[in-house]
Amino acid sequence: MIMATDVLMPAIDPTLPAELSPKAINGILRGELGYNGVVVTDGLYMGGISQHWSLTEASVLSIIAGDDMIEGPYSPSLVAEVVTALKEAIQQGQLSMTRVDEAVRHILLLKMQYGMIK
Repeated sequence: MIMATDVLMPAIDPTLPAELSPKAINGILRGELGYNGVVVTDGLYMGGISQHWSLTEASVLSIIAGDDMIEGPYSPSLVAEVVTALKEAIQQGQLSMTRVDEAVRHILLLKMQYGMIK
């Protein structure tokens, strides 16, 4: 498992921090380096993200970028808001079910690796 960060790396992506950047996650980490495991975000409520994006916006962007798990919604109401935002992103064609399935597959494989499921 790898945790992405909210650091801006202008040489890779001059506009989006690593955990929201498809260039960083899908491009370099998964594409060039061949990493196929779980990628989790750092806290999407932290200043590097929350100064520019809402928690729901950042959550959608992070899954699109290639992150599999988000760290950020810390209350039941925030979890519900993020779930709603992800559903809306799917309905609007911004986020594909293929990408969601890929994230689920990564998470299930990790659980199998640690004997949490068979």
